[in-house]
Amino acid sequence: MRRLISLLFFLTIPVFVTFAQNDRSFIKKLEEADYYFSYDSYYDAFPIYLDLYYSDSSDTDINFKLGVCYFFTVRDFTGAKKYLETARKDFPAANYYLGRIYHAEEKFDNAIEAFRDYKNYNGVKNYDNSLLDFLIDKSITAKKMIANKSSAVIKNIGAPVNSPYPDYVPVISSDERFLLFTSRRKGGVSDAKDPRGEYFEDIYMAKNKIGEWSEPVNLGRPVNSETHDACISLTQDGQKLFMFRTNNELTGGDIYESYHSGDQWSEP
Repeated sequence: MRRLISLLFFLTIPVFVTFAQNDRSFIKKLEEADYYFSYDSYYDAFPIYLDLYYSDSSDTDINFKLGVCYFFTVRDFTGAKKYLETARKDFPAANYYLGRIYHAEEKFDNAIEAFRDYKNYNGVKNYDNSLLDFLIDKSITAKKMIANKSSAVIKNIGAPVNSPYPDYVPVISSDERFLLFTSRRKGGVSDAKDPRGEYFEDIYMAKNKIGEWSEPVNLGRPVNSETHDACISLTQDGQKLFMFRTNNELTGGDIYESYHSGDQWSEP
């Protein structure tokens, strides 16, 4: 009997050691992913959370953070929704992202409900109620607009202005001679990427030549820098550009002015 007990004891030791080693490996990976996540480095955190998810797909903490990473990096709303819906019962903040996703899917009633659920949460929130009220109103307005569609036609401006990368915040001169816009395309002032794995924002210009837009040109320095530089608005005379630039630490930024003279733009 003693021999049998001793044999069983020694046979179970490798099992416990394996579990302990697996637990340590899991915790170490989770700590690494959480470190990246805390600094909004979703691009770095994403593959680690995905690996952890395959080890424990029921963990709502992992589901929530993986959903957020999907939202900001892969930009796959369908993929993000799956994880966030699993996490929402334990993580109220999931409702904010789900609201954004439902709105993009034109499921406006679901979006309104998600935003209101998050607004009614009494704990600490990453997004204040004024933003949630704005998003709720936005979904209500969108629902009305979809129900009463206008005859306006929206046409993609296409190449060469648009690229495979994000292009947005267009501002156009009143005479429509030139267009300024923000782009995260490759080949900017810096080839570096931000913590989310995307190229830094730069400001580009395209000129209207007899109804056709020219190949966009990076405004270069001094308007663009190593960090984010983005359009805000252009004065009616087309001579002054308001723009946003982050600081070198990427912890904040300020609004700047740049003046147009001939073919040059002044240092912001």
